[in-house]
Amino acid sequence: MTVLHLTHTDINNDSRILKEIGSLRTRGFVVDGLGVLEREPEGQALITSEYPALSLYSRKLYFLPKRVRHFFTMIELMFRMLRFARGKGYRIIHCHDTLVLPIGLVLKCFSNITLIYDAHELESDRNGIGGGDFLSWLILCTEKFCWSRIDHLIVVSDSIGRWYCEHISQKDYTVILNS
Repeated sequence: MTVLHLTHTDINNDSRILKEIGSLRTRGFVVDGLGVLEREPEGQALITSEYPALSLYSRKLYFLPKRVRHFFTMIELMFRMLRFARGKGYRIIHCHDTLVLPIGLVLKCFSNITLIYDAHELESDRNGIGGGDFLSWLILCTEKFCWSRIDHLIVVSDSIGRWYCEHISQKDYTVILNS
């Protein structure tokens, strides 16, 4: 069975993701990963280490206001990750954090895959329900929009799993501790 891990971080430097990938490989899964390059060498479009990390061109549009640049970065990230995954026959898409969850949702809409959401933190409730900032609200809206299509949830603590079940709806979840 083939698995694709998607993340907005540099996958080659993310120990939690690498441990999960290693665990799946020891169980016989074929695993790919795709992330985003953290520090981009000048003129580098794609770095290939163990797993590819995208260099996002829109991050370099410094003449744009930060929020506008972030919007274009999200659009570029979505299209480039979708292009990477298209036609490769993945059976499981493992989305690390909310930023890549809509990409997994789009892939699920066009193929029969299992969608896993790995909430590395409880970003949607940083300051409590209703008291958070705009970003926390947007993350919660994204999670709620995608929730019914998520097949399994991974959290870093049982209390976070219970929070999701209480504030969004019941969902089977697995706790994987950060280490």
